[in-house]
Amino acid sequence: MVTSSKVLNKTFNKTIVKMIRLRFVRFLLTTLIILISSSVTSGLGNLLPSYTPGYINNFKEGNIADLIIKVKPSEEDIKQNKYISFNNDDVARIKNVENVKDVTLISNYDYLTEKEEDNLRVTVYDDLSKPEIATPILMSGELPKNFSIDISKFLIKFDVLIQQNVDNTANKQIGDIVKYSISTNYMGMDITVNFELTITGIAKDALYTTTNKERGLSEEVVYVSNIYYSSLSIMDSPYVSMMFPKTDMYLTMQNHSEYLTKEFEAESSHLRDLIYDLDVTEEGVTFKKYREKSTILTLEENGSYALFKNYSNKIFVIALILPGFFILVCALLVLIISSRLVMDERNMIACYSSLGISKANIYKKYLTFSVSAALLGSIIGYFFGIFFIPYVIFPTYSGVCYMTSLSYSMFSLIGVVVNIIILLTAIGVTMYSVNKSLRESPAQLLRPKAPKEGKKILFERITFLWKILPFSYKSSIRNIFRQKKNLILTSLSVIGSEILVFLGLGLSDISNSLTQDPLFHNVAKSVGVVSTVIVIYGVVMASTIIYSLASINIDDREREIAVLKVLGYSDIKCALYTSRELILITIFAALIGLPASVGATAFFFGFLKFGGIENVKIGTYLISYFLIVASSIISSFFLYPKIKKIDFNISLKAME
Repeated sequence: MVTSSKVLNKTFNKTIVKMIRLRFVRFLLTTLIILISSSVTSGLGNLLPSYTPGYINNFKEGNIADLIIKVKPSEEDIKQNKYISFNNDDVARIKNVENVKDVTLISNYDYLTEKEEDNLRVTVYDDLSKPEIATPILMSGELPKNFSIDISKFLIKFDVLIQQNVDNTANKQIGDIVKYSISTNYMGMDITVNFELTITGIAKDALYTTTNKERGLSEEVVYVSNIYYSSLSIMDSPYVSMMFPKTDMYLTMQNHSEYLTKEFEAESSHLRDLIYDLDVTEEGVTFKKYREKSTILTLEENGSYALFKNYSNKIFVIALILPGFFILVCALLVLIISSRLVMDERNMIACYSSLGISKANIYKKYLTFSVSAALLGSIIGYFFGIFFIPYVIFPTYSGVCYMTSLSYSMFSLIGVVVNIIILLTAIGVTMYSVNKSLRESPAQLLRPKAPKEGKKILFERITFLWKILPFSYKSSIRNIFRQKKNLILTSLSVIGSEILVFLGLGLSDISNSLTQDPLFHNVAKSVGVVSTVIVIYGVVMASTIIYSLASINIDDREREIAVLKVLGYSDIKCALYTSRELILITIFAALIGLPASVGATAFFFGFLKFGGIENVKIGTYLISYFLIVASSIISSFFLYPKIKKIDFNISLKAME
């Protein structure tokens, strides 16, 4: 008896392999749609782990200031180029504050003109050749060497480095001379001082790590277009202290958490509070100027740091929201395919039950099919997504936020969670499908399941239109509303795919319209690949699901197609007859998908603050619609060989 049971189980296990082999197309399609879902969600979830280390490296390599105390001159002071200067006593007092590691004094002033493109900032360190806090890193050329002053002409000449990341840097090169003048009052005399800056090299500064415009020191919204660096060590003149007052105090913390974390934000805010409370020195001298004449900035107020953090938060939100759609699509597809699989094998399930094979083994057979597809699609999609998506988006992201490298992470928490949910969903919907059949007795399972009762649809009540429709169209429209699961899944897939296609094409339109905007001109150059990938994902997803449903539709109606062939229908007419339903659903779902696409795209770009729906061209509306409809038609006709193989004799077989 034991031997007989072992033989039976061994034979039963062979049927599992045979089932996957016979239904390999369905297995492959299930795997593919799960692979697409997994790769998108895993890739999005891996963007921040891949990008953040390369961005943070800027701060570590450049020894960035954790806090900056800036002298806060009045508008009148700025106009007259009068700046309060920090001194060594101030440095000594700040160094005594808890958790302060090091302090550096910097001279920092802006030269503002009526033309924003001519605005510049000059930052002077004690010595650019020695590592200080936030000392710019020389990327090319050489450090400043020369300095001269001609009192008779009020002319000051010195060498500078230029910041590589600021908008107008592309218009400047090593060897260029930058000229500007400032008017000031010296010992009761109004004089004009002329400056000539010779660019000797290009530098990278950790304080400027995005293409975000840098605001000037003025209260007004004024931006600087170029930033230059020089050294006091090259300046041998008694007028240096007057020309370059110590306006900024850079601080680093002794101990702090990783950048871009809430812990780091709390630690730097705490240090700022300690400094603001520094009212009295040990000598009893009041020290209130830190409240009255200066401001203390943490990295949270740094434009570049804030921009990267803002983008990171938005990407995280998108990576949390988007997987819901893919999970829903996977659930519905697995439900339809597993339901059809169980329906095809009703007779076999009846035989299994009659032979004494346990329900657990029957569950195992169909779970093996869906779980294998889910595991294969999830694993391939996960590893493909965590490398491919960050790689494709990296040029666009690095066009806004400068990163030293792309650091691939092998772990995407969002990807792992989504893949587990997809796997559990596949198990759940498969067990639901099998359980429905196991509730029936073997005798009931041996009989073909009765088709759903036909019901009058709303369109039939519009009699003057219904009467003029050919019979084939009437049949197709009735079938559309009879198979509600197919209708819902196809519609959702079409709408979701169209959103992706519209989003991809819209991304290209918006980026092209922003090529003149200094903040986005780098993005526009690299956005083409990202746009193409999004469009391809949308079209492939639509094609895969439509092909899957069309294939199942043909399996459901083999006898009907065979009868049509007996009645004289050609293979092409049979193909049109069976694919018509899906094409009709696609046509109308794609129409519904257009406003959904517009809404989703408007939300997406509004959320990212990147252009707007008004930048999307009218051609994008038409192309996205026709691409989805075309993918439906092409997918349907790929099944023509399957229809051609259907034998006439199927129509002669008895139902029982």
